Amino acid sequence: GWHKHMVPLHAYLMEGTSTIEFEVDSGITDTHTFSKGEAWVGAADVWHNASNKTDQPAVVFVVFMGAEGLENTINR
Repeated sequence: GWHKHMVPLHAYLMEGTSTIEFEVDSGITDTHTFSKGEAWVGAADVWHNASNKTDQPAVVFVVFMGAEGLENTINR
């Protein structure tokens, strides 16, 4: 479901595909599909929704740049 991270993160797609919808403006979204072997940096405080739109498993390795007192994930 829709959520955001309060800290930046690095993600690497190890298997499958992952489609992420980003809220770029109130009610407006941008979508990008990542494939195996691709990596991205997730910006803090951006609402997004990640999903696997295939019948194959998706495996994502994520490293959060956390800080004491900040939640990694906030659900909408």
